[in-house]
Amino acid sequence: MAGRRLEAVDCELAAAEDWRLPGRVVERVEARGKNLLIHCAALEGAGVEQPGGLPVAIWTHMGMTGSWHSYRLGEPWQLPRERARIVLHTQRRVLPCFSPEALEFLGPRGLARHRVLATLGPDLLDPDADLDGPSPGSALWARSRSATRSCVSRRSPGSATSTSRSLLFLARPRSLFASESVP
Repeated sequence: MAGRRLEAVDCELAAAEDWRLPGRVVERVEARGKNLLIHCAALEGAGVEQPGGLPVAIWTHMGMTGSWHSYRLGEPWQLPRERARIVLHTQRRVLPCFSPEALEFLGPRGLARHRVLATLGPDLLDPDADLDGPSPGSALWARSRSATRSCVSRRSPGSATSTSRSLLFLARPRSLFASESVP
């Protein structure tokens, strides 16, 4: 998706028109737990004062039932079109988002001040995550600096159980897998 131009955007929110999404290039896609951010560049040639002159992030929170799908042009969809809250069109793909818990468009200031995103700690499974320094807005992370304690925070991306299991798998402690440790 990174580097692709949005040819068209179908969205139920009027804010999609305000941000002038068609024509923007996707800079990167960032998953943070159940949050997905699609970062789009400012429109080429648009000044900061003009619509489309600022970069925008499309923020979706998947909740328990939301999902993004990716289809080739003309490929049949697995879910009904009316359940898609936003559909991104590129030259080769159609990307609908079905039943997200939240959908917003965030400019640079909105992204920095967002009530949910500002409180998330680092992604514990990201190999480049700064696990030694405090994460903005996460008091638990700043106090403890402990991956284990941050897993129990409701604001850590992912559930405590799945994140703990993933960390244990990556660490591969021998005592958990050694045959002599099984009674």
